[in-house]
Amino acid sequence: MGQVVVKATGQWVCFDVPVELDGKARTKRMYVVTCMKPTCFTIYVYNSRDGTSSMSTHTCSPVAIAASFGNLHAWATKKGVPTNHAKASMTNSLVNMCAYDIRPFAVVEGLGFHDVIQIALDIGFASKTPLLADDLLQSQQTIKRRTMDRSEKGIVKLQGIVHNHFQDNGRASFSTDIWTDDTTQTAYSANTMHLIDVNFIMHARVMSCDEFNEGTNHTAAAIHREFLNNVHPFITWKEENMTVQAANWQVVIKSDAVGNNRGAEGMSSQFELDLCYCHRISIVINYVLRKQTRQVDGVEQAPVYLFYDESPFVYDTIDASKELVTYMKQMKLNKQLKNKMKQDVATCFDGLLIML
Repeated sequence: MGQVVVKATGQWVCFDVPVELDGKARTKRMYVVTCMKPTCFTIYVYNSRDGTSSMSTHTCSPVAIAASFGNLHAWATKKGVPTNHAKASMTNSLVNMCAYDIRPFAVVEGLGFHDVIQIALDIGFASKTPLLADDLLQSQQTIKRRTMDRSEKGIVKLQGIVHNHFQDNGRASFSTDIWTDDTTQTAYSANTMHLIDVNFIMHARVMSCDEFNEGTNHTAAAIHREFLNNVHPFITWKEENMTVQAANWQVVIKSDAVGNNRGAEGMSSQFELDLCYCHRISIVINYVLRKQTRQVDGVEQAPVYLFYDESPFVYDTIDASKELVTYMKQMKLNKQLKNKMKQDVATCFDGLLIML
């Protein structure tokens, strides 16, 4: 066998030069050519009579394309349809996962879970040999380390965005929330930030979420100190070896109207405090349209509507609506409705309106 050089055409970009099969029959020379795509290497017979007609219709196998383009999903080449047996096997596996690992059923609808499954399908699709999950999956320490690394890089990037925003005389809105775990009685605090940059892009980020360092001391001054510790890296930066902090008017605190947020020694003593209108509306709705519990001579009384005598029809309608929604849900009739009934949620300022 020997190699020959042929006149270059468009097909030879993807194919290697032909190799002669048999040099004896010079009148009917035949050669073989191969696709140069990794893992494809499809072989065709080439002769002077047919030319490159067979090569012009060549399409690399999906395996070759997936291997060449890395994260390209399998459905980008040709979407397959799983069999009923495959679906049943996956369903049984998911049931086992929720039972063994004590995971909520909703995990199978998560975007992250779908991405993991798709990546696993792509890797298996591109592999020529069977793979074991244990050989592919990483340990929890590796996942934690990668998560922390990504988080640190994200924080540095976010700090740059916020610092540039403040240097351009922009303003940012911050909010803080504190809650206590019922089981461990450990308090936690979280801080979020919203800002709109010069390109009118809104950045909504969770800036910190950690254990509340002040313990059970939830006074206005303690919340103020905790807030400054958490957001300090975002509202301060270095300029010519000097630490510069954003002006107080640039930091706006969005908060509800509870006393420890509005206290004289709290965040409002340094920054602008913008009380959340949703919380204000919720306070009015809870006081006027929801039952309240009062104490008489130190004894807690049954919840009642404080203004029932002013408009009994309104309050009777609210009670009847709650009973109807409860009945429809318990009898599983709600699923048959096109527009499903919603129960009043006390923590939502519009929960009562949605129910009605």
